[in-house]
Amino acid sequence: MSTQRIGFIGTGVMGSGMIRNLQKAGYPVIKDMRIAIESAEEKGLDLPGLRLAKKLYDQLADQGMENCGTQALFQWYDHQ
Repeated sequence: MSTQRIGFIGTGVMGSGMIRNLQKAGYPVIKDMRIAIESAEEKGLDLPGLRLAKKLYDQLADQGMENCGTQALFQWYDHQ
């Protein structure tokens, strides 16, 4: 069996579990982004994509979704 096939099977088996875990409360997305932005700024790096993602998560936090995982962005876009 090729490694590509094994990888595909693994993704199918583990994919739904990974998505469920990303939706659990307490996933520290905003905190991690803040730390990454601060670290990048200390090194003189500009990360506009990360800043945009943080801005969107801040908007989610304003709506009471600050403890939601990465799938919260999909929910946000669904309501736009």
